[in-house]
Amino acid sequence: MRAMDIQSTKNPLIKRIRAIRDGDEKDLVAVEGVRLVEEAIDAGLDVELALVSPKLTQKERGKELMHRLAKAGATIKECDHDVLARASGVTTPQGVLIVAAKKRFAFEDLVRGPFPCIAVAVAVRDPGNVGAIVRSAEAAGASGFVAIEGSADPWKEKALRGSAGSIFRLPSISELSQDEFLRLARKHRLRLVATQMHGGTPLWEADFGPAPIAFLFGAEGPGLPPQLADRCDLRVSIPMATSVESLNVSVAASLVLFEQRRRMAGGGR
Repeated sequence: MRAMDIQSTKNPLIKRIRAIRDGDEKDLVAVEGVRLVEEAIDAGLDVELALVSPKLTQKERGKELMHRLAKAGATIKECDHDVLARASGVTTPQGVLIVAAKKRFAFEDLVRGPFPCIAVAVAVRDPGNVGAIVRSAEAAGASGFVAIEGSADPWKEKALRGSAGSIFRLPSISELSQDEFLRLARKHRLRLVATQMHGGTPLWEADFGPAPIAFLFGAEGPGLPPQLADRCDLRVSIPMATSVESLNVSVAASLVLFEQRRRMAGGGR
């Protein structure tokens, strides 16, 4: 049996991967787990490095993934499972972790197509919720996603897992200031729809108007900042039983985005 490429948790590569996970290298992302790594390759991410342990090749799917990583041009480093666990951000590593280049987009990329529709997270700090919004946005056929400054990074671990790989495919921009978002929205003539818990036009009755459109989703407690909500063209609320105060923001986003999809499929009705 040949020696492992990396035999110590003190190896500089392990330290670098942990730094990437912490966001120290803004252009790179660490991706873990068989399914997410497969999604990353399918989406065409440029894989720089792959860290693998013997656990990966215990099954045929893992062997095939090793082949795909090599074909993608990744530098593959084999290590003990305990060493991989040191670089990992999950409780039970699946034997593979890659470092890949994030996809970068201009705002123009988010408004392409015949019916541009953007999901916008505003001060949504829970990364799981951000990831779930990205996933729902792609599933509902949205053309892009924006995380306004103060929201969780959609490329960080928990958000990435919450998106189930959607962040690899859906054009997205993060850390955009409110002022810059409003400037770009005006430039591209986006109709802005604010979502709020109470007091807005009931979702099923609201006239969203023609595309292009952006739906803004705020944190569950405070909602959208007033200075941003006041700049929107329309405010909508989801009708709910009076015994329920609010919905999880990702659930609310799903309802709104799929209502838009339903209307587009029905010719706007």
